[in-house]
Amino acid sequence: MTKIRQLLVLCLFPILGMAQSNDYIFTIGEATHRSIHYSITPVNRNIETIEALVVEAATNDTLYFEYAEPGNSPYDRDVFNYVFSGLKVNTEYVIVVTAFDLNGEQRISKYPVTTLQDWVHDGAYPQISFVTGSCAYINDPETDRPGNGYGGGYEIYDAMLNEDVDFNLWLGDNLYYRPSDVSDDSGLSYRYKTSFSHGGKAKLLADRPNLAIWDDHDVGPNNSTSAYIDLSSTIGIFQSFWARRRYGAHFDHSHSVDNRWVSQYGDVVVIGLDNRTYRTSEHSNEPQILGKDQIDWFLNTIEMYKRSSFIIVAFGGQVLNSAQVYENYAQYPEELSYLMEGIQRTGYSNLVFFTGDRHHSELSRVDLDSVRILDFTVSPLTSGISTVAEGEQNDNRVGEAIIQRNYAVVEITGGRGERTLKVTYKDVNGDEISSHEFKSM
Repeated sequence: MTKIRQLLVLCLFPILGMAQSNDYIFTIGEATHRSIHYSITPVNRNIETIEALVVEAATNDTLYFEYAEPGNSPYDRDVFNYVFSGLKVNTEYVIVVTAFDLNGEQRISKYPVTTLQDWVHDGAYPQISFVTGSCAYINDPETDRPGNGYGGGYEIYDAMLNEDVDFNLWLGDNLYYRPSDVSDDSGLSYRYKTSFSHGGKAKLLADRPNLAIWDDHDVGPNNSTSAYIDLSSTIGIFQSFWARRRYGAHFDHSHSVDNRWVSQYGDVVVIGLDNRTYRTSEHSNEPQILGKDQIDWFLNTIEMYKRSSFIIVAFGGQVLNSAQVYENYAQYPEELSYLMEGIQRTGYSNLVFFTGDRHHSELSRVDLDSVRILDFTVSPLTSGISTVAEGEQNDNRVGEAIIQRNYAVVEITGGRGERTLKVTYKDVNGDEISSHEFKSM
């Protein structure tokens, strides 16, 4: 960035309000104690360059900047994935993004982000909150099937945006690839830009940090498994768009080979599992969803963090629904037993799955002796609604299934020895549908 441009940005910064630009999709990824990860996806062919810098809100000091040249074609550009590191703990920053068009004119937007609190040294248990959901279809008449659009209820993103929470947790099927998208990488990029530049969703992505897992429609065709031939391409664009410090427990040529991850918020750990990279058909000779290696890693992670008040687990499909239908884990009984027996051996009773995929919502609970396991399914956000749960026998269901578009607000509150998890399901307008509370055991 030239000194003239930098000076201009800093002079304008104090009087500009936050806004999501129509020139690019700005997505805040993982925010840690000392770093902020983010991605910029250009969507305006008339933009020549995009520059981003981070400013400490209290002092207005400029710390770093990044620079990107999108080029002139609207749909063949990569997602630009960046990180601001070396930041202060529990400090508010503002990312200032300047887009320069081909005529040299500039448009500036700013996005506030706060780094995490070092709660162990502060001694105060943080109050943690997030919104979550799955199955987010955005209609696209050029590529959709004839008839009424499968997506709708987009006002749900405005309701989620109005929630005063710390981050967004996306539970998979965050977009839906069409057959025309998966023939080459430009189609993958097109779908991200079409889906994530949509109105309220774009504002939500830019408003606060985002954590995400993937499911079949983020991978490729419906019900995608490890057999999908282009999985390496879709995992690459997923990891670029959903920026974070690290994916995967193993690395190959400096990139992760799957989409699992771990984030920590004070005494709460959030784990994202990858239920697609190693998945086989339920009819294969050795059917699996996670695979033994990932399950063993998951169980070791629980052991390492078992002093946590809660461990939140994001998973693409239902874990505790007893009905052996569709893509429920019950369709893989041997691996499910291996997983459940391993969880029981940990003795940890504050494990909470948040799951998606099914186009309805419900709470399922299993108690293995003194070990409590919860599964909050949150689906769909804007995709079509399924009514199959009305006749589905889920022996582990608590209360009634929710058959409408919805999201959930999750709050973890209280001090030492008094931690409480509250999950509130809400409709597209932000009105409460139902609520559940559980104490940390």
